[in-house]
Amino acid sequence: FKDKENLGVAPVPGGSSAQGSPQGGWNLSVYAGSKNLQAAYAFVKYMSSASVQQQTTEKLSLLPTRKSVYDVPAVKKNEMVKFFKPAVDGAVQRPWIAEGNSLF
Repeated sequence: FKDKENLGVAPVPGGSSAQGSPQGGWNLSVYAGSKNLQAAYAFVKYMSSASVQQQTTEKLSLLPTRKSVYDVPAVKKNEMVKFFKPAVDGAVQRPWIAEGNSLF
C-alpha cells in the first residue's frame, strides 16, 4: 500500500432483499455492581453527548453514533467521515440476541 491512489473500496454485494453490512463496534457499558453507578451513568451520558461526539470526530476522525452530529459542518467536511458515511448509511444493526457475539 505504498500508493494511496491504488486503493479502492467496493460495496458489499447485495443479497436477495438488500445490501448492507453490520454496524457497530464500540459500546459503553456500566457494571451493575459498581459502587459508583451515578458517576458511571454520568460518564456514559457525557461520552454519548452530541458535543463530545463532535469533538471526538474532529480530533480523532471517529464516526459519531448520533445522526445529528453528521450535520455539523466540521464533521461533514472530515475526510474520514466523507469516506465512511456511505457505508454507515447502508449499514444495518446487529441482531439483539444473546448469541450475537458468536455470529460476529
